[in-house]
Amino acid sequence: MIRSGLILMIKDLAGKDKSAYAIGQEIGVSKNTARKYMTQSAQPHGLKGIKRGSKLDPYKAQLDGWMRQGVFNCVVLMERLRAMGYDGGMSILKEYVHPYRPAKSAPAVRRYETPSGKQAQMDWGICQYLDQNGVLHKVAVFVMILGHSRAKYIEFVSRCDLRSMERCMLNAFLYFGGVPKEVLTDNMKTVVAGREAGKVIWNTQFADFAAEIGFVYRCPKCGHEEQLLTGIGFMAQQEAATECENILAGIYGPKVKTALVAHPESAVSVERAVYQCGACGKLESRLAVKVSAPVRVSIHQHCDCGKIMHRIRAGEEMFCPVCLEPLKETNIVSAILWD
Repeated sequence: MIRSGLILMIKDLAGKDKSAYAIGQEIGVSKNTARKYMTQSAQPHGLKGIKRGSKLDPYKAQLDGWMRQGVFNCVVLMERLRAMGYDGGMSILKEYVHPYRPAKSAPAVRRYETPSGKQAQMDWGICQYLDQNGVLHKVAVFVMILGHSRAKYIEFVSRCDLRSMERCMLNAFLYFGGVPKEVLTDNMKTVVAGREAGKVIWNTQFADFAAEIGFVYRCPKCGHEEQLLTGIGFMAQQEAATECENILAGIYGPKVKTALVAHPESAVSVERAVYQCGACGKLESRLAVKVSAPVRVSIHQHCDCGKIMHRIRAGEEMFCPVCLEPLKETNIVSAILWD
């Protein structure tokens, strides 16, 4: 019996119309042997079609029952099979279970809803466009979206720096016709400089910008949160006109009213400031009213308890109204925009 390689050579030479004698002379076999394999049809391998048994075969009926009960975890199935005497491997078990395993479906997620005017989100993106010559260009885009209405504002810019972001934010507020209470961002470098011990380290320039708008402070001791608005926004003139009427109505006392009546040309200015009561600890952002009269008249802010509140100026400490723990800039957890 000759090897399969010679048989293939015989068939190949026979396909070139060579005789059995010529083939025998060329490969070193008799002409009868060459003629035998020239006319012999291809025979399948003796083991072809024979399926080898698996160690898992005796347990497949039990496996099918467990899978009908919803058990597809191969680790759990393996533990049960071991208890029944199975000594095979994990691979054949996984191979058998895989076709029966139900397809994974994404879990339903409830959409996060925010009240109107409460929240907006902003971020940078990159867009591409082709010019008239077919050249591809990239341009940065600022995007702000309102959480409730999903209204969007986009602005294309040449740079993604802090000044561009501040300008885009103000343009977005003008476009929306107002300012949301909160603005969410990711850890962009123009907003967050880093983190230390789990606390946000704000970009100092952005902190100056946000300080004109507002912050949320969280007490590190008791977890109490305090929303402190420190910006007037686009309502400064309207607020000043309202406070002028309040002064003339005598709400701030006769001295302030007399000074404004005597000098009607005096300008009334307002700004948002943070006040704290030394008696009860109440912390609140209020309008600080100033009258530019020749004679300065002090306008005090009174707490609900009747005591005069102290204005917190730059660099001064304020305290948590619940546990009296000092609140610092590192306790800021998000920026608030004047609404």
